[in-house]
Amino acid sequence: MMPLGAVRLRGIELEDLPLLKKWRNELRHFFREYRLITDAHQLKWYNSIQDDKRFIHYAIDVWDGEDWRLIGSCNWSNIDWVNRHAEVGRYIGDPEYRGKGYGLKMTIELHRIVFQDLNMNTVRGEMWAYNTHNIDFLSKFGYKVVGRYRNAMFYQGRFWDSVLVDMTSEEWDVLWNDKYSKYGDDAYA
Repeated sequence: MMPLGAVRLRGIELEDLPLLKKWRNELRHFFREYRLITDAHQLKWYNSIQDDKRFIHYAIDVWDGEDWRLIGSCNWSNIDWVNRHAEVGRYIGDPEYRGKGYGLKMTIELHRIVFQDLNMNTVRGEMWAYNTHNIDFLSKFGYKVVGRYRNAMFYQGRFWDSVLVDMTSEEWDVLWNDKYSKYGDDAYA
């Protein structure tokens, strides 16, 4: 039997698109593409990523005791298979599941995949400076703030910097051995 609260990452299916579009539109001020997404945009995006090896997108599911429930999405984008680096993207779209540890479980599994299965050397992230929750989360997770693009985004009447973070495979190995491997296989499907 699956433990309550187990998290799994799986490929995104067509039936996931309406809910992912809803959440993406609600949270658009956190993304680089800030316009409202239509069904046509969503379908075009979905079709474009199917065979593009620079992107790996996952649906995030949580076991609710009876079934798997879609709660968000995560991805590796702009994957450079030669130089072995990728950019992280992740969000919990369902507000009922925020702040309850599912984001941490998903982020651990996402990084286990990228470093241990895909053999990346460095992962990167970029977020708007007003997204302090995400900056704090990734910093506590093990990312290092490595720079800023100044005045990169105009939002709510002012310009905001874009904050750049990264993590190396050596840093991940230490984090995995000292901190994250203890979560064990029962947290994931």
